[in-house]
Amino acid sequence: VNGLVYILMPGLGLLRSKKLPDTILFGAKDDAFGAEGIRITPVKALKQWRVQFEGVMHLKDDPSRDFPVKLDGLWSSEWPVFNFDTDLHPHALAKTIATEPWSREYFTALKRAHQTHYEQMGHLKGTLQIGDKEHHLNLMSLRDHSIGE
Repeated sequence: VNGLVYILMPGLGLLRSKKLPDTILFGAKDDAFGAEGIRITPVKALKQWRVQFEGVMHLKDDPSRDFPVKLDGLWSSEWPVFNFDTDLHPHALAKTIATEPWSREYFTALKRAHQTHYEQMGHLKGTLQIGDKEHHLNLMSLRDHSIGE
């Protein structure tokens, strides 16, 4: 599993996963999405996900300052998924490819690196606890998922 957590907290700063820049997480199970404190559980297909995190994070600008963090939220959306394989306008894709120097190696690498990628706008509502302070969340949010090598 690849994953990371960033939290930008006004008055405190940018909290980040202690493993960064490494994003490889261990302990994933076949019946769940997540590992090492991150858990994402489908509630309603393409509409709702429960998003949870529990672990220690540190400040980007002062890695010696650790904070226990707990997030429990419900991500919801009424908007459609944007699938880059099928929804990206062909002109935008053609224009991007046309700007690259063409070679057999380029197209081989392009084929090898293909990932199915989709995004979906939504809302995240829940609670965030940093240390002993609890915050209520009601945020616009983007769900981003890539599948492939």
